[in-house]
This record gives sequence, structure tokens and C-alpha cells, in this order.
Amino acid sequence: MAIGCIHSEWMFWLKRQGMFRPGSSLIDLGPQDIQVPLDYLKSLADREGDRDAAALVGAIYRDGAPRRDAQGAYYKLFGFDRYESADLEDDRATYKLDLNHAAAGLPKYDVVTDFGTMEHVYDIARVFETMHGLLHPGGLALHVVPAFAFPNHGFYTPNPNLFVEFARANGYSVVDFS
Repeated sequence: MAIGCIHSEWMFWLKRQGMFRPGSSLIDLGPQDIQVPLDYLKSLADREGDRDAAALVGAIYRDGAPRRDAQGAYYKLFGFDRYESADLEDDRATYKLDLNHAAAGLPKYDVVTDFGTMEHVYDIARVFETMHGLLHPGGLALHVVPAFAFPNHGFYTPNPNLFVEFARANGYSVVDFS
């Protein structure tokens, strides 16, 4: 469970497409480790021409390495004011949540991310249900999970069609798929 260079490129692309509104809220399914080298993230922020983003990059790193608790600072690069996370075992999680069970009483978010959690949850259908329940109407669900070439990773290697059908079943639009 980690955010790397390709994820950061994608997040900046989504920001340029207007997918993130300033001041939005985001919840991570599993607080993700930031695994982007400082110089690389600086170059991405510089390329965006956003002086605020370039200044925010410094808050993500300590002694040149990403801080373990840098998720909130990382997501500020994309305009998110509220960052929270859900995980049963990670001590950084805002909510201790077993994704095999229904999530009740949690707030709604503008964006729900899954950067490598759902394939580790036995009841994968419950993860989709949870994501759906956590989203404000018109919200954005971001999925980044292994779809091939990782046969011994987690419980599942979801077929990409699963995400298309999840969108169709819930009346969602697919804004990017790669």
C-alpha cells in the first residue's frame, strides 16, 4: 500500500482535469505510504506552476525522505483540506475499520481512494459497498489495484471489467481508465 511516482503523476493529471475542488475532503482506504523521491515530487509541483504546491512539498519530507505521517500534507498538493483514513491495523488511521464489515456512522467524502487495499480484504464486495457509502453524491472513487501480473499479492487480482461494471451498477461515470 503505497503512493509512487505514477500515482502522483495521475493525481496531478486529475487535478488539471478539474476533478478535485479546492477545499474538498478525501478518505484513504488504508493510509498509504508516500514513496516518491523529494526531487521528483518537487519537479511535478514545479511543472504545475503552482507556487503553493511547491511550498507544500517540503511538509511531506523529513531529512529528504517522506514522513510516515505525510498523507495529509501530500493530499494538500491537490487541494484537499480534509484528509482521513480507515484501516483496521494501521496506527495512522483516523478510523479503525474492518473493511470486511459494513461501515456505519462515518462521514461522507468528496473523494475515496483505494491505492492498494481492496485486494487484501476477503469480502471485496463489502469494500465496494463501503466506498459507495462514503462518497458524497457526485464524488470520485479512485482505484489503483493490481489487475494482472501479481498472482500472489493479496486475495484478489481484479479483472478491470469489475470497475467498469461497478460504475455502471451505481450510475457512476468512468472519468479515466488505464
